[in-house]
Amino acid sequence: MPYALVMGATNEWLRHRLRPDGHNTTTTYMLSGAGAGMIAAAVTNPLDVAKTRLQTQHWGEQPPAGAQPQASAAPSAAGGVVNAGPVRGGGASGAVLRATVAADSATLGVPRKLSPTLVRHLPTSASTEQACCTQPKRMYTGLAQTLRLVHAEEGIWAFARGLGPRVLYHAPSVAISWTTYETVKSALIRIQAS
Repeated sequence: MPYALVMGATNEWLRHRLRPDGHNTTTTYMLSGAGAGMIAAAVTNPLDVAKTRLQTQHWGEQPPAGAQPQASAAPSAAGGVVNAGPVRGGGASGAVLRATVAADSATLGVPRKLSPTLVRHLPTSASTEQACCTQPKRMYTGLAQTLRLVHAEEGIWAFARGLGPRVLYHAPSVAISWTTYETVKSALIRIQAS
């Protein structure tokens, strides 16, 4: 809802700023749509960060009764695969996640960091992994609490995570959607008038 509200209002505002006379062209629709997509994606990114945290907090929880643990494999720094043991509930265990991040850092030559909140809740040994998986802890309980916790533990810049790809995805998709809508609407009005 907030995304659609910001995107729709911004699109209208940009169209009127680009063409105050009201004679809009395909270029006007494309530019106002792209701008609206970028602004809406940027403004609502903190909500997307919180949504992602709420959805991914269940990694390593206990599987349903009768489910068999699956063997997991994590890439090693040398490019091979290291068996990191069972993955409970289809999620990633702490060992797999740590091995994957270490491998990414070594392969790409770019240091990669895990969220301090996530690291604190990752299992570090078999006994703590078992405790983690039999007694799941919910770090986040709701939107407001998640926003407060992320801000307190990671700072304001944590809400900018994933902003680049999100903006790059939404700008062209909104531009195409609004341009198509306005073009088809104009064509239908012309057909109806004739």
